[in-house]
Amino acid sequence: MKRKILLIVPGGIGNSDPQLDIPVLTKFIEAISPYYSVWVFSLVKVSRVEAFAGGHRILIRSARGSVRDKLVPRLPSIVGGLWRVLREERFDLVHTLWGFPPGALGVLLGRVFEIPSVVTLMGGETADLPGIGYGNRLRRRTRVPTEWACQQCGALVVLTRFQSDQLARFTDSPYSVPVIPFGTWFRKPWEERRDLHTPLRLLFVGQINEVKNIATLLAAIVRLKSQLPVRLRLVGPDQMNGRVHREAAELGVAGDVEWVGAVSHDQVASHYEWADFYVHASLHEGQAIVINEAAAHSLPIVASRVGLAYDLDRSAVTTFEPGDAGELAARILELANNVDRRRSRAITAYAYASRFNMDWTRDAYRSVYERLIREYSG
Repeated sequence: MKRKILLIVPGGIGNSDPQLDIPVLTKFIEAISPYYSVWVFSLVKVSRVEAFAGGHRILIRSARGSVRDKLVPRLPSIVGGLWRVLREERFDLVHTLWGFPPGALGVLLGRVFEIPSVVTLMGGETADLPGIGYGNRLRRRTRVPTEWACQQCGALVVLTRFQSDQLARFTDSPYSVPVIPFGTWFRKPWEERRDLHTPLRLLFVGQINEVKNIATLLAAIVRLKSQLPVRLRLVGPDQMNGRVHREAAELGVAGDVEWVGAVSHDQVASHYEWADFYVHASLHEGQAIVINEAAAHSLPIVASRVGLAYDLDRSAVTTFEPGDAGELAARILELANNVDRRRSRAITAYAYASRFNMDWTRDAYRSVYERLIREYSG
């Protein structure tokens, strides 16, 4: 009989509209479902109660409310729902994705029900960006429970060395934690991309919000236009109510930017195939799975020095200081004028994405799960 795992997530799975799901979560669950009986608890209401991955049934439970609702009023529904699931089913392990609120709740209830817990830090847990009000470390009400979950869980996992280094700076007793990035599920042969288009095609994939810092991409386009023709394609939902559209118009680059909007993940591959370079200007990332995806599509990558780009700096990814549009433009020009360098880094990035794919992620987590279950039962 397969061991039973409860995954606790803030949302992003079990929606009737697949565009509302977080692809990396659904792919990870699909990857582990042949080996474990998987239950998922979402902290926000979802429409489905079950899903199937390769013939394997995944049961989904959720609390009431949506991501737009404040956390405190939703807590009775969240805790009550988790309590019922944990009382009715015997789980071998609880795995929470995001340190707070899922991590703190999972660790607390795991201790009550005597179940080992794994906490994966996914992004903002180590961030402290007062300029845009982002990061768990900004406020005591999120910093304290996040730190408690990290200290009290059976196993703490981070996605990148970037996160691990941030943890070490924030604590007197540096954490020694496994680094397990989420791998891509794209499986494509290497594609030679020696020739560039005119205008140069730059691609960004992701949510358009303050953390992703599209303003730096737009400012870099202003600088690049005086050197070579360039076109920036933005693929992802606009969460800033058109503000970046207005900024593009004010900067005089609206005609150089293509706004695609949200697309299903099945449609993303065609945009990677369109591009010459992948560009990413985030102020903070836990990982940025899009870096893996771009690498799997043989693209040269220019990204801010956070998340996975921090880990792969210089060897596979060309990086720049977050927020520095001048450095971003300079790095793009350097690669555009140096075919050997961009090819070498693209090959290294492709090799990384091929090796550390979703199968590798699955096996790494299976090792963490089995070790923790053995230790707990012994």
